[in-house]
Amino acid sequence: MITNRLRWLTLLCTMFVTGAVLAQDSGMLGEDGTWFPHRLGAAQVARQSFAGPGALDVAIVASAANDVTSLWFTEPRDALLGSGFFNSVTILDAGQVTPSLNELLAFDAVLVWSNLALGDATLLGENLAKYVNRGGGVVVAVFATSSTTAGRSLTGRWATHGYEIVPAASGNMTGSATLGTILQTGHPTVSGVTSFAGGSLSFRPTTPVVLPPGQVIAEWSDGSTLVASREDTVGARVDLGFYPPSDNVDAIAGNYWDPMTDGDLLLVNAMKFAAQRTPLSTGDSNGDGLVDETDLAKFDLCFGGEGVVPTTAGCAVFDSNLDDDVDCFDWAGLIVLWDGASSQPPDTFACSQSVPTVSEYGTIALSLSLLAAGAGIAKKRQTVES
Repeated sequence: MITNRLRWLTLLCTMFVTGAVLAQDSGMLGEDGTWFPHRLGAAQVARQSFAGPGALDVAIVASAANDVTSLWFTEPRDALLGSGFFNSVTILDAGQVTPSLNELLAFDAVLVWSNLALGDATLLGENLAKYVNRGGGVVVAVFATSSTTAGRSLTGRWATHGYEIVPAASGNMTGSATLGTILQTGHPTVSGVTSFAGGSLSFRPTTPVVLPPGQVIAEWSDGSTLVASREDTVGARVDLGFYPPSDNVDAIAGNYWDPMTDGDLLLVNAMKFAAQRTPLSTGDSNGDGLVDETDLAKFDLCFGGEGVVPTTAGCAVFDSNLDDDVDCFDWAGLIVLWDGASSQPPDTFACSQSVPTVSEYGTIALSLSLLAAGAGIAKKRQTVES
């Protein structure tokens, strides 16, 4: 009898210790210091969609926690839904699923951040770059903007071809900070913003520098980047230098940003701007409504020739047939769209043999293809009165 009891006690102790070790091995430590149990794999819900009263369809594409029902996902979602501007907010756990380009094109804008590792940081970076090139709006927040931990910052074309604003993997810092200087008071991303308190952790990028032609819209009190944007990409781009979940997710009060300040408004404003900013039209690199000498100068810098792929973020505006290069076909497109002082742009030497002029038939066909491409990008855009 005693021997049997000892055996059972030994077995139970072994099971307990083994289970504890497995739990430790299979758990995940978030960048914010939170310990999450292991994801349940294929059986775990990786995406959910929630209806709202507005007109814009957006998505949260984040590796925020081990479960899309976690507050680390739902608290930022509720801030967006509560604004009344969004028709739907879909959560995709980017730690488990990587949305394809076609899936991304269903949304007017997406909000990307990380806490755990992204399922495929390279593929996600590739797909987001293509999405921006087709007019999609992308907002990236801490830690996907700046984490040095492998798999938690976007890689692929996003990092190698100039889609960033805050330099990738440049590091994060903590320590209490608040809203600093709003440098561009008229920018839509800071409309109505008067206060922001990041809490005792105040996760933010280490470097105050943004990559050109990015511009800082608002700073933290220590001068690091709170909001930044760039205007040369086809679709809108915004980086947020703060962590989307507020203090509502944490058991210890005061660690994360104060929900009584305007963090939710910063999230809403950034997503509205990303969803509503009219994509740049083919050839119009500065968005002034003209394809002229200013655009030609940039086109010359972007020209790479057929098969030189992929084009960089700021050059995608010239890629009229969406084949990921800037070549003589795109130069012919520039001629069709030309609004400059001269009758047509000066001859480009690289294309003078292959495309010396554009025939009447070619002009009509090219115009129709450009209009069709523009309609494809614009049809999902909706204007919402604020």
